[in-house]
Amino acid sequence: MKTKDLRVIIWQYYAHNFFRQLAFFTAVLIPFFTQWGGITVFQAQALQSWFMLWAFVLEVPTGAIADVIGRKYSLAVGAAFAVIGALVYGSIPRFEVFLLGEVLFAAGVACTSGADEAFLYDTLKSAGKERMAKTIMTRAHAIMLSGIMVAALTGSVIASQFGLNAPILLSAIPFAIAAFIALLLPEPP
Repeated sequence: MKTKDLRVIIWQYYAHNFFRQLAFFTAVLIPFFTQWGGITVFQAQALQSWFMLWAFVLEVPTGAIADVIGRKYSLAVGAAFAVIGALVYGSIPRFEVFLLGEVLFAAGVACTSGADEAFLYDTLKSAGKERMAKTIMTRAHAIMLSGIMVAALTGSVIASQFGLNAPILLSAIPFAIAAFIALLLPEPP
């Protein structure tokens, strides 16, 4: 693999990580739950526990997805689950709908968990550049944190202009972009 090609793949990987973290709803999650969703803070916290349970349960089966269909497809499927989760979550203000949305988000997280780092490491290894893995993963993490920061700032503006469910619905857009970018990545050998 040429250095130029590797550089492009790394930047695509960075972009995927950035868009995957553009969850605009993080800035307004509690008002979203309590005001728009009409649930209590206790129920909102129960939803977060429900999410963690499903992320744990789905970790192994979704790891098999990466092994069977490939890491890039696992990343794309994970982002697609996030798209569907965001659309479900912002559709109807009902606790039961939120439970389904959390399962979808958990499936998305589980699909990307480990697959992203494995994708990067295998790509670098195929180019004989695995010694760069720590540096690139650190940059990728910083870019992910930047995405979280941008999302929080943007999400509060979106909510103030369009309502409390708009940030979660509009989060489907960057999640879809992340899925598209993942599909453009070449599967490492």
